[in-house]
Amino acid sequence: MRDINEKGIIAWMAKNPVAANLLLLIVAAAGISALPSLKKEVFPTFPADSLTITVPYPGSSPEEVEQGILLKIEEEIQDIEGIEKITAIAQEGSGRVVIDVGPDEDFNNIFNRIKVRVDSITAFPQESERPLIEENTPRTRVINLSVFGPLDEQGIKRLAEEIHDDLLKLPGITQVEIQGDKNYEISIEISDQTLRAYGLSFDAIVNRIREQSRDLPGGKIRTENGTIVLRSQGQARIKEDFAKLGIITQRDGVTVPLSDIASIRDGFADQPILSLFNGQPGLTIAVS
Repeated sequence: MRDINEKGIIAWMAKNPVAANLLLLIVAAAGISALPSLKKEVFPTFPADSLTITVPYPGSSPEEVEQGILLKIEEEIQDIEGIEKITAIAQEGSGRVVIDVGPDEDFNNIFNRIKVRVDSITAFPQESERPLIEENTPRTRVINLSVFGPLDEQGIKRLAEEIHDDLLKLPGITQVEIQGDKNYEISIEISDQTLRAYGLSFDAIVNRIREQSRDLPGGKIRTENGTIVLRSQGQARIKEDFAKLGIITQRDGVTVPLSDIASIRDGFADQPILSLFNGQPGLTIAVS
């Protein structure tokens, strides 16, 4: 039946060429008139279908992150309808939970419900930072740039950061990421002989540094012009800041700084080479 109908249409067009041409012109005109209303994108965007909860927990092991962060988040959000999958990732110093939302669910509604639940958790460890909740927006890679050359690690990373900042200043570019770089790290080394000489333990040194190197809220002051928020900024961030921390107060009142009993190194974490270009260490700048 299909072959007969197709042959019938072809035969009709062969016998009526003028009508066939008019029909073709009508279809072409309808397509051309619809072009301005069609949405055209070189890199089309897609609605988000997942979100990530990141909680920094400085100085913690993956086991501590799992017990103190991840399990509490999972218990708090597992009964929310619309969640398709929960993936928890524990690593040294932070925890991450990736939540996949069902394709037919209201993403914004579920995002807000998850945020309310996570923000209400009060049982996080005291040393952990505030949770960061963000939707996972699909990205389309535009170009990759490789930075390498006869420079040390700090020089290459400094050059990559300059290129990163310059690219963000260009119109139309909003997402630039440096890949393959090592994390900055402050390394503090104390010998067993020094610990015994001052009657200290390693845990005591860690707690003393932690007590002095942190930002603390100082409350609020209400004035006629508004409210002033007070905050003490004592977080040590560079080698010089850690060197000044007082670790021991002697009987004569003299405070011994950390630099007198420890070797402090400001550099990169001991990580393997993460990025190579033509066999040389380098960094990759991804523009999305």
